Amino acid sequence: MKKLLFALQFVFYSVYSQSIKVTTVNGLKDKDANYLLDFMDVSLQKFHFEGDQLIGKSPTILIKEFRDGKLVRTDTLLNGKGDAKYLQIKEAKYSFSFFTEIRNEKLRTFIRHSSYGAGKREFALNKDKYGYALKDFFGAKQELLYDAKDQIPLLAIITPHDQGNGFASYCEVVQTDILPEDLGKHFGIPHYFLVYISF
Repeated sequence: MKKLLFALQFVFYSVYSQSIKVTTVNGLKDKDANYLLDFMDVSLQKFHFEGDQLIGKSPTILIKEFRDGKLVRTDTLLNGKGDAKYLQIKEAKYSFSFFTEIRNEKLRTFIRHSSYGAGKREFALNKDKYGYALKDFFGAKQELLYDAKDQIPLLAIITPHDQGNGFASYCEVVQTDILPEDLGKHFGIPHYFLVYISF
């Protein structure tokens, strides 16, 4: 029995020590500041990552555009693959804020870390009767665990799943077990973006 318990502890430690814990917070603490963000059609999502595997790594953040279920474009929002020493993570924690503005058939993004920012980027959106929304993949979960080698999906900028009965759902799309890159095919969403991070 002791051997089994030791083996289980070893497996748990091995898996957990290779994992990155991801948590997120929407918006700001100040209500009035959140009202201002709403007025400006700006969303703010703060991401926090924890894990020993982060030390010495640099983040790369990508945005992928999908049309009719097919990947049509990948853009690098933050490039950790170069020689930029300022991107290198020095401890087992890393955080950044991701801003989006969705207005006039345009998506604008901006990334802000306490030490640096990634330039504003702009992407064209389709006209849609429901409009696009920013959604994360947490659902009711407080945290998610990923392997340190994974490309971690953070956000979807999507139109909702039209249920065919006069109703449409954004949450149904991102709170399923469907792989993020397959959302368009599965739910019949003609155009959407996914944001990923890797270390």
